[in-house]
Amino acid sequence: AGQDPSLVRPASSYVWVQAFSIAPFLVYIALRQYLQGRGMMLPPLLIVLAANVVNAALNWVLIFGKLSFPAMGIEGAAIASGLTRTFMMAALATVVISLRLHEGAWTGWARQALSPRALREVLAYGLPVGLQIGLEVWAFTLTTIFAGWLGAHALAAHTIALKIASFSFMAALGIAFACTTRVGNLIGAGHLAHADRAAWTGVALGAGAMTCFGALFVTFRHGLPALFLSGEGSADIDVITLAAGILPIAAAFQVFDGFQAVASGVLRGMGTTRPAAVINILGYYALSLPISIGLAFEHLPGGLRGLGLGLKGIWIGMAVGLAAVATLLAAWLRFRGPNRLRRRAI
Repeated sequence: AGQDPSLVRPASSYVWVQAFSIAPFLVYIALRQYLQGRGMMLPPLLIVLAANVVNAALNWVLIFGKLSFPAMGIEGAAIASGLTRTFMMAALATVVISLRLHEGAWTGWARQALSPRALREVLAYGLPVGLQIGLEVWAFTLTTIFAGWLGAHALAAHTIALKIASFSFMAALGIAFACTTRVGNLIGAGHLAHADRAAWTGVALGAGAMTCFGALFVTFRHGLPALFLSGEGSADIDVITLAAGILPIAAAFQVFDGFQAVASGVLRGMGTTRPAAVINILGYYALSLPISIGLAFEHLPGGLRGLGLGLKGIWIGMAVGLAAVATLLAAWLRFRGPNRLRRRAI
């Protein structure tokens, strides 16, 4: 993808070394979502807190070669990540079984669980959700590739700003998970007006939380990037300066990011998963990515000329795309939200 070979080699090693943890992590996600659907969020919360401690300890030991282990650098980080994911799966499975959290909802294996009709129903809900989340993740991944075309310093600044924005996004994502469960339960109980109120309350909470984070981005736009670097040398100073220049743009789209995250959660709770996927295609791929390329680079394919704004151009395009996605989701909720559903025969 036209990236710096000195960055590609360790990145490839990092991916392959931790590949063994994909299956355990998917099992953990399935268990976590099962507990979420039953309103049991304390066990996965405690386990993920413990996992952060385990991950930090393993990284310290394996990256730097502590406690008689060899220093493995980035491969050590990959091993630490993989082992931490495996720990999360094993710990949550142990808790579910030992505390009998499966009782009252788990009926055991049966032939009906593998019936084509049941599987089609799960896929009808799940595939659009996977596509919607995938489209969003891939769009941000493509902007990272764009940043790599601008050079190593731009890529480092972009990654730092994206990590900071991703950290704040967790607040909106948590509210989105809550809305998925709450709205789904209320619709299942036939309380459509209550579900509608819960949906808009969640959207307001998500947008409000992200607005607060946006204010922090502007206020500490130099201090936050400095946490990732030593601050010594011209390279670190250049990266901090670049990251500080794009954090105000990230702050501007925080409110849209919070809105669209929670609104997508509401649609999942409604069982209406396809609109979010279509909206993501329009917002990110018809608007965000083309605008990012046009603003960031001066020389474009086909002899076209862009504005050459560099990294700021990429983030302006991201902001436009998120604003479009949030606006379209708001319109969908307004006219096709929970309060306007007809009760379905069960």
